[in-house]
Amino acid sequence: MLAEALAWLLTPAPATARRFGHLAESIAIAARHRRCRAAWAPHLAASRQALLESARTAPGQRIALVLGSGHLLDVPLAELAGSFESVWLIDLVHPWSSRLAARRYANVRLIALDVTECLDRLPDEPPLPARFLDEPGIDWVASVNLLSQLAGLPQHWLRRNRPGLDEAAIHRYGEALMARHLEWLARFRAPVCLLTDIGQTRLDARGEIVERHDYRPLLAGWQVSAEWRWDLAPPGELADGQTAFHRVAALTRR
Repeated sequence: MLAEALAWLLTPAPATARRFGHLAESIAIAARHRRCRAAWAPHLAASRQALLESARTAPGQRIALVLGSGHLLDVPLAELAGSFESVWLIDLVHPWSSRLAARRYANVRLIALDVTECLDRLPDEPPLPARFLDEPGIDWVASVNLLSQLAGLPQHWLRRNRPGLDEAAIHRYGEALMARHLEWLARFRAPVCLLTDIGQTRLDARGEIVERHDYRPLLAGWQVSAEWRWDLAPPGELADGQTAFHRVAALTRR
């Protein structure tokens, strides 16, 4: 707990990231990775490999745009920095682990940004993001294990601050956020690699399904180039003997 408290105090983060919980979520991800390092290793390796294979399809080597860079656990930063003239890492929170890694490369840039562009507009309908679409130097774009996370914190804000909204309306808001993100990605003229959950499953101690989400209906028009299992919460991580795993895919636009 001391490490988490120090991270909260010492991590540079915009006020928006602290207010809406993105900093707390970033700290929690780092803590879970420390506990589940072995279980997560195959997923992180598969993510890095999928990004490298996609990056090779870039028509040039000017700018690589990485959305949801986070702790860089699933981002092959050294290889990208060696392949592109510039690598732009986009996230609302850049933890110190990422800041120190980025300092090793003169061509890596950190940009703090709410990729949904919705947080300052809540509870209004989420907009269609437009950032970077007119940037002429972008030769490759990656959205890294970000899609299914976009809705959680805005939905939590709506539950806390708009009690008159029913769950159906909050669910529709989350789906709209994900749809806007996918539409934004589709508008880039450069090749896009989307790493995302296509399914989430939670099991009880007997191995029976207690919760399941399927994101594949949102992904019409995207083609799977690789797919794997991510043991997000192995035995011992969740209460009551529960476990959770995700199906993750690397996708490109058809």
